[in-house]
Amino acid sequence: PGATVRWADFGAVTLGRTGRFRAPVRGLVVNRAARRVGPLVVVAHLSYPGCPGQVFAFPCPNGRAPLRLDAGMAYLGVALARAGYAVLIPDLGPLYVGADIDRPYDQRVGFARTVAALVARARAGARGESTRWGGGLRGRIAPGGLAVIAHSRSGPVALATARTWWHSRHPVRSVLIYGGALEPGDRGVGGSPPPPPDVPVLALVGTEDRDTDWMAAAG
Repeated sequence: PGATVRWADFGAVTLGRTGRFRAPVRGLVVNRAARRVGPLVVVAHLSYPGCPGQVFAFPCPNGRAPLRLDAGMAYLGVALARAGYAVLIPDLGPLYVGADIDRPYDQRVGFARTVAALVARARAGARGESTRWGGGLRGRIAPGGLAVIAHSRSGPVALATARTWWHSRHPVRSVLIYGGALEPGDRGVGGSPPPPPDVPVLALVGTEDRDTDWMAAAG
């Protein structure tokens, strides 16, 4: 109650030098049920096995259905939508199947291209254009920049995207990282660059979860 969740699939992006890896461009948008414009927030989930049996793979072996990690973040999208935001949650599970952030393809490039495609289509829907999100996004997303909430692997990837998009039409205005896979000096996993100086970043890490260590405190 109080929020509407929309799902859509927009094809795929091709990554790597040979262009052999394809990651789907899909996810969900969550808005307040009442018609009201809201600033856009992208919620980026962690790197986690996207196939049954704790398997990192895409597509999943033996034709098994993938685990949709974006769906697991829908509860946060609903909570943010009720607070007045428009929320975009991309499915990044297939993109994060590689253990390394930059091999055999660059996950930072994949993140930027995937999120850019989804943001463009969400904003098109907000302008009243026909998209696979359906017709309910018209006038629901505020123009301009966006904020990013990122967990674990998405932390350093989001920082790189904030720098890449700084001079775009829709720059990242702020970043919140919780339990981020960051290294001292704000350079991130695989040497991801820090965001521009004018982008505020807050990195949080719990001390009682017995899971994520001190790394995000370096942010």
